[in-house]
Amino acid sequence: MKPEKADIIQAFNKQYNLFIDLAENKKITYQFETTQSVLSANVDIVKLESIIQNLLSNAFKFTPNEGTIKFTVDFQNQSILKVQISDTGKGIDEESKPNIFQRFYQGNDSSSKVSGYGIGLNIAKEYCELMHGKISFESESEKGTSFTVEIPIEQLEDSNSFDVATLNSPVNIETKAIPLQANTAKYNLNLPLLLLVDDHPDTLKFLSINLKADYRIVTAANGIEAFKILEEKEIDLVISDIMMPELDGIGFCEKVKKHPKYQNIPLILLTAKTMESQKIEGYKAGSDAYITKPFDIEGLKARVVSLLSKNQKIDEYIKRQLIVENQEVEVESAEEKLLQECIQYINNHLTDPDINLEKMCKSIGVSHSSLYRKIKAQTGMTLNELIRNTKLKRAAQLIKTGKLTIAEIMSETGFTNHSYFAKCFKKVYNTSPREYGQN
Repeated sequence: MKPEKADIIQAFNKQYNLFIDLAENKKITYQFETTQSVLSANVDIVKLESIIQNLLSNAFKFTPNEGTIKFTVDFQNQSILKVQISDTGKGIDEESKPNIFQRFYQGNDSSSKVSGYGIGLNIAKEYCELMHGKISFESESEKGTSFTVEIPIEQLEDSNSFDVATLNSPVNIETKAIPLQANTAKYNLNLPLLLLVDDHPDTLKFLSINLKADYRIVTAANGIEAFKILEEKEIDLVISDIMMPELDGIGFCEKVKKHPKYQNIPLILLTAKTMESQKIEGYKAGSDAYITKPFDIEGLKARVVSLLSKNQKIDEYIKRQLIVENQEVEVESAEEKLLQECIQYINNHLTDPDINLEKMCKSIGVSHSSLYRKIKAQTGMTLNELIRNTKLKRAAQLIKTGKLTIAEIMSETGFTNHSYFAKCFKKVYNTSPREYGQN
């Protein structure tokens, strides 16, 4: 548990907003009601938000088009936070009721277009219990379901409470919505773009809901669809299941890592299998991380942040002017000396559009596998990433001089394709080469 001071109503408002687009698409009447406009408390807000996300996700999954979903919040006796999420969905059959909190429980309605309760309800129950609360439900077949969460909290003195103050009275989402605050990923094009690949809709929805506040999201049902998306969009990171039809995760990973244009995109593999051989197979395919289902979403988020931030490590070396100015620097270790030799070799071959890694390794006097491991350990970069970023740093310096055209700078740094150069440059400097020169 990681309690922190937080405004619970604001956090719930954020979760409500995450589902507005889905409500609009399904023409669902989507309501949020609370008896207080502010509720300040020391709580594990991440777990509390996760409970709400999973319950809302479940409600939207089983509520048909033009149905109703109601999200209400009450603070009872100044000590118990009570949340209810109800829907007019298909309800839960009697045989399934004892099992719905089991992870990956599939249910018995084989005729339904949606099946299974995924992992969301299991996580919601576990988090409620961790917070010394409880979760219950009432459901009637073909009429709907209502989940109730009750968690003890201690209200802080700076909460502005009201006797009967409704933050938002019931509204139809088609005519009115709470001002969008949390779903910035849809509008902020500077946020990283994640590609989620899985043939199981539950998993895609669960991942999307938990990641969309911080990233832009696109999804695919298998490796073939995913590779087409890579060709169309500038993806920053991929999360892919292994067991998929047509092209599975291992085959997709191998295809990505063998392609010179996409091989540097971080790729996380997910699988329900726990065999060590599957992990070995995933790493041999070139995956950057391997996570076994069922997984902790916060652990996955941390891994995503780690992989996305690795590009910053090489920039730290670049800023030390080790790369392009060939300055005399004091080398403190054999590893730094090896890195310096790599960068020196790259600088000596900047105009070469396809630096030969075998010649580079031979010149430095180490094997390809050994050099790869040592450079990756120091910088978080592959050899190809190190080459590309060194070239881009030199290109940035040449742009700032204002003495050469973009075409001449590309020639000086070994880039032959203008669109690829512009894409790589923007990924590192968050602006186009031309705009960089004007700033």
